[in-house]
Amino acid sequence: GFGEGIDDAVEAYFDHFKIDATGIELPLERFDHPITLRNFCTVTNPTREHQVRLVGRAPSLNAMFGEYLNSVAARIEALTQSRIRAADVSSALEALGVEMWESNSREISESRVKEIFRDTNRLWDDTILNALQEEGVLIRQTSDDAGDANTGPADGRGDLVVAVVYDLLAGYIIASAMAATAGGA
Repeated sequence: GFGEGIDDAVEAYFDHFKIDATGIELPLERFDHPITLRNFCTVTNPTREHQVRLVGRAPSLNAMFGEYLNSVAARIEALTQSRIRAADVSSALEALGVEMWESNSREISESRVKEIFRDTNRLWDDTILNALQEEGVLIRQTSDDAGDANTGPADGRGDLVVAVVYDLLAGYIIASAMAATAGGA
């Protein structure tokens, strides 16, 4: 996190994203992690074309993450010229949340993610997995790098696994999936 430099970090990010928080009581502890601060700023003023003034208080983490993932899904749809629909991205993230919950794991094998995303018969550039990785929501790494020694093959190279880049965001994805699916039932 930012630690002692949190005030300077928030000021720098708000300046960059043209966010005016004058007179607003900000929960600075919420912004201690760089990803949370960036997500907040991206959701608050995504285009940075004009100054945006915060009114009232900062949104909850749930509201921030929900809006962030909605904007990611919309951006993916726009960037892929509708080859990947925003609704499909949202459904894929919900399926990932259920899978993480049911497997009690923060990493899921790449082959399983492709299966639950319905990406198995798509070219890589047309996959939801690739799009979410490009947007910085998911990361692919070897199971050895992820720290899951149980999934690596005997040659020690490690199978690819997929994880959400940020634990708080992963928690939001899981909780939202459980709420949407009545606990995975």
